[in-house]
Amino acid sequence: MKEVKVNYLACLTLLACLLSAVIILFRETLLLNQSVLLISLCSVNALLFVYGIISVKVIETKRKTVSAKQLVNIYLAVKTGRILLSLIAVAVYALAFRVELKQFILFFVVIYFIYLLFDTWYLTRQERKLKNEL
Repeated sequence: MKEVKVNYLACLTLLACLLSAVIILFRETLLLNQSVLLISLCSVNALLFVYGIISVKVIETKRKTVSAKQLVNIYLAVKTGRILLSLIAVAVYALAFRVELKQFILFFVVIYFIYLLFDTWYLTRQERKLKNEL
């Protein structure tokens, strides 16, 4: 299990670095001319990255003390927490800056779905490996 955690965190780190690099390197192409918008998108990327690390730690800690059914509930609670945290981040940006709000929300949704797809891909891959080992 430790190998899975280390691999997940390594892939998550790589994803966060790649997304930040794309945001920064292609800011002209992506029409990210406002520095507030650029900093906000990089901050959102960092927020989702840190939340990914925290969720791994929470699930790893609870995995040792709860049943499989409770672990599924904890996993769902962690994912719901990410959605709520994301909505709070959008609301804070909307209230604080109001600069390019539609563009921020569009890129925010894209970044969020990239993390969502990564989680789904990684967990599906790990499930297949476990089934093949059995």
